[in-house]
Amino acid sequence: MSFGFKIIAKIILLCDWSYDPVVGRFINADSVEYLDPSSVNGLNLYAYCGNNPIMYTDPDGHMPNWLKWLIGGVSFVGAVVLTALTGGSLTPVFVGMGVSILSDGLLQGTIGTIGGGSFWGGFVDRMADGALWGGVFALGGATLRTVKLFKNGVAIGENMTRVTKLARAGKQITYKGMPGFNLIKNIGGENLARSLSMNHNKKFIERMMRWGVEIVDFGIDITRDYRSFYYLMETIVTTGYRYLRILY
Repeated sequence: MSFGFKIIAKIILLCDWSYDPVVGRFINADSVEYLDPSSVNGLNLYAYCGNNPIMYTDPDGHMPNWLKWLIGGVSFVGAVVLTALTGGSLTPVFVGMGVSILSDGLLQGTIGTIGGGSFWGGFVDRMADGALWGGVFALGGATLRTVKLFKNGVAIGENMTRVTKLARAGKQITYKGMPGFNLIKNIGGENLARSLSMNHNKKFIERMMRWGVEIVDFGIDITRDYRSFYYLMETIVTTGYRYLRILY
């Protein structure tokens, strides 16, 4: 924690805590609510700020902000990797993380201002909580998608709007397409974007086959009078695959 202090009889008084600089320890224990068996110092109620109150601060008496950013960041990276590998959309992952960080910061900043404190002090401090929980929830969502992938398989077929509806009923996941398709299309043209997208799609299907994931094929869209080159590629790649289930 960050304190004002007084020195009485060589004991430093930090609000409700007393610190003995000779032995380098606080001489009164913290509340038992701060016990944390998962941390190195989590069972030592005499250890404040990671047992180094001179170098570190701990605004709320719990996990330091740098650790929140670290855990949230690692979790977020894990969520991005899992989502990309399982063919999910990255946009909700990034948006969710950003909203979590900003909303927590704005909330605490507003509360601090109402209480007569600094908006930016509360905003910056609480952003760490948003990063922590944003990353953790993103990783949780990506993990659930991965579990669903291995349990129920991935759906392919013509017309992804149609396939998505059918997959929702069968609880399969669907491939969300190559990230940045529109950006590449605007910069390099539609042919380049479609070529890269086709290859990206092919790599995804091949990865699912290497992982032994069931592939559920919902076939062509009979309401259309033209065929999809994407679906043609999928049928060629999955021909002979032992875990292919055809539902048409």
